[in-house]
Amino acid sequence: MHINGKYTLACKTQISALQQPVTVRPLAHLPIVKDLVVDLTQFWENYKTIKPYLIPSEKPPEKEYLQTPEQRKKLDPHVDCILCAACYGSCPVSNGDPNYLGPHALLKALRFVEDSRDGAKHERLAVVAKDVGVFRCHTIFNCQKVCPRDLDPT
Repeated sequence: MHINGKYTLACKTQISALQQPVTVRPLAHLPIVKDLVVDLTQFWENYKTIKPYLIPSEKPPEKEYLQTPEQRKKLDPHVDCILCAACYGSCPVSNGDPNYLGPHALLKALRFVEDSRDGAKHERLAVVAKDVGVFRCHTIFNCQKVCPRDLDPT
């Protein structure tokens, strides 16, 4: 939510630590359903576009996919996204173009592109290389500033 002028997680915000009066607003540029509840339909549609799941390049192993510690470490900067929509709500490009994939989808796409177990790297890169993908980002860095997990979708 937008609390006292900053995007933050309401569940992690101590009201007693905030300057009074406390002002709470819903995420920006998203249709309001009621009070502070926003419609995240477009957020989720954009997310689904990048196919946010592993697509194996070969027959799955009988037990589990193995990764080296180095391969897993490549994912560290990307896997902690909790899909809170703060980045999407703060992004002026998402505000102006609802078809823009948004920082959340771009970050998750990168997460799978970097994953050694995924076989759809080129397919995902083709999706994010479209006009509504990575080249639509204006690198304003709002998404980076508001992320509660200190991730960098840019």
